[in-house]
Amino acid sequence: MPEVTSVHLKKYTDMRKITAIIVSFLMSLAVIAEDLVITPLWEFSVQSANLGTAVDDVKNGIAVSPDGANLYLSTRTADASQVAIYNASTGIRSGYLPGLAGFASNYGGDVAVDGNGAIYASNVIISASALKVARWASPAATPELFISTTAHTGSGTNRVGYGMDVRVDQAGDGFLIMHKNGTADFLIWLIDNNVPVSQDPTILTASLESGIAITDSYARISIIDDNSFWFDGNVTRPQLVTITKNGTAINSAPTALSYTTLAFRSDVNAGVGGAAEFMLEENRYLVFAANNHGTTFTEGHMARFQKLLATGVTVDGEVLATFPAAGLGKTTDASHFVEPAVYVNGTDAYIYVLGGFNGIAAYKVSAPGISTSTSGTSVSSMLRRTASGIAIELNKESLVEIFSVTGATVVSTRTSGIFTHDLNTGMYIVRVNGKAAKFIK
Repeated sequence: MPEVTSVHLKKYTDMRKITAIIVSFLMSLAVIAEDLVITPLWEFSVQSANLGTAVDDVKNGIAVSPDGANLYLSTRTADASQVAIYNASTGIRSGYLPGLAGFASNYGGDVAVDGNGAIYASNVIISASALKVARWASPAATPELFISTTAHTGSGTNRVGYGMDVRVDQAGDGFLIMHKNGTADFLIWLIDNNVPVSQDPTILTASLESGIAITDSYARISIIDDNSFWFDGNVTRPQLVTITKNGTAINSAPTALSYTTLAFRSDVNAGVGGAAEFMLEENRYLVFAANNHGTTFTEGHMARFQKLLATGVTVDGEVLATFPAAGLGKTTDASHFVEPAVYVNGTDAYIYVLGGFNGIAAYKVSAPGISTSTSGTSVSSMLRRTASGIAIELNKESLVEIFSVTGATVVSTRTSGIFTHDLNTGMYIVRVNGKAAKFIK
């Protein structure tokens, strides 16, 4: 029998450590895609069998506070339980906004947050009844009836209120938008000093894109800036709508709407709505609904995450992630939506995905790389794809190790500056001074 030396034992021990690292990272599912690190934070869903009491909160809509601390979920209950407050870090419900007597979203209704932290919730009209929007100036504020109108031109078939978003500047000026089911009509309210200019909306019909007409229902709306918003319902793929105004002010009167549509793709079900755009390190990204309750794919409610070109609606490259990869669940969702909400803090974006009747999940997207520390000394490392493999930017001499998923050492070296190495297509564990991350080529 060969002698078991200390060298052999050390190699065996190191291999066990490496294997443990690999297993740990496979379990965490942290992925480096393009120049982004994507990390799941939490999930409460039918698929994970841990939805619990949140089942009553995941039926209508979601919004995130400007400071990223709270999530607001519109419910289908009246009075004191109209809008649920969730801790964005944990996904746990912390309470409810103060109730507004007589206001309820029994048939659905969305929730939105403006840049000053005020919260808005809509009901859904199913006849010629009044369309209503409640407003809370802060999570602890007494709610007010912000909008109440019968001049919405909606009906039981062409309902209004399922999707809503608002944009308000520091002066309290801005606008609020809804869509009328089954039509190309959008309802817009101008806001001046936190008060609607009129209770009755301006109603505009979006001009038709060649070959594609807006006929969506249960559509979700996500405002990008003063002059554009994403729109996505249960008939077409996400659409980018441009607002023409009679002035440059945020609350200038809108005069026309035009739109372009995300191109056809086999991995996206047109019958589900929800889309949100955000910027990270000067790049545009889009999170958008891909499927609901197993109608097209086996995974159920889920969203895609992709990079957009600098302008327009064309995606750039491969799908960066699917949120979540296995879907939130396949419980039937009559409103057909997977609605994203995004909070950006520096080089980090926090993405929250709500699948109607199926759950909610959170993810962190970080750019441009990872931070590691050793012996109290901060070591910044940046992992990037190259045409042939990987580039690692280091601010001091560091031990760089790359392992295959089987634990085999690909490279181990001490280096500084920019270290490059050719890699075959596949998944690797990259370790810098003992701190590891998963990398996919």
